[in-house]
Amino acid sequence: MGDPMHLHAWAGTVGTGTFVGAGWVSAWLVPSILALLVLLAIWVGVRWSYSEYLIPLRSVPLFKGLSLRQLRAIALRIRRAEFVPLSTITQEGREAEGFYLVERGTAKVMVGGEEKGSLGPGGYFGEIALIDGGPRSATVAAVSQVSLLELPSSAFLRLVDSDPSVALVISTELRRRLRGAGRTIPDDIRPADRAALVQLCRQLREVEEADWGQASAPKRRWWDRGRRRQRWGRPGE
Repeated sequence: MGDPMHLHAWAGTVGTGTFVGAGWVSAWLVPSILALLVLLAIWVGVRWSYSEYLIPLRSVPLFKGLSLRQLRAIALRIRRAEFVPLSTITQEGREAEGFYLVERGTAKVMVGGEEKGSLGPGGYFGEIALIDGGPRSATVAAVSQVSLLELPSSAFLRLVDSDPSVALVISTELRRRLRGAGRTIPDDIRPADRAALVQLCRQLREVEEADWGQASAPKRRWWDRGRRRQRWGRPGE
């Protein structure tokens, strides 16, 4: 048998080493796990935040053929814009800078000073102007407080340049519209790109006067309805 004093000293050394080792692991591992959890929460939060744009975007005719991945790419480039009652959102004849989708509120559409219609949640304007940057075909003014989802032309066109699959889907939709309007549009064997889309939009302006429309309002999820009540003061406003 060994010396009891030596055994006691050896056990103390092992215990101290185990404690120091465990302390070092805790000091390194716990912060690392917490950092990963924070990054995961941020990632989930960003995806959650932009996922609410996917349903209204899919209701827009220009985007209806896009995949979920492509819609997410567009959603990441969207920003919100607010307009008070009686303010002008876009002016007829002025150069366009983007596409708008009505999230909340009501806006009226006027052409040549004459009211042509109104837009509520799900309404949109600037599909063609988004691509060709041409003049606005109508004046859109807020009737009530209006919350819009805005897609800047510059951001969308950069996406088109970087992802040819998006340009292909948009090109297919524009060609479908032109053929539906009686235009003879040959199948283009060239890859769809920004220049091709601009050309198609300019042709579409010749057969379609309106660059706006009203899609069905997307159904609100229960947490979004709660947010609306907090923001506007009463439900259904």
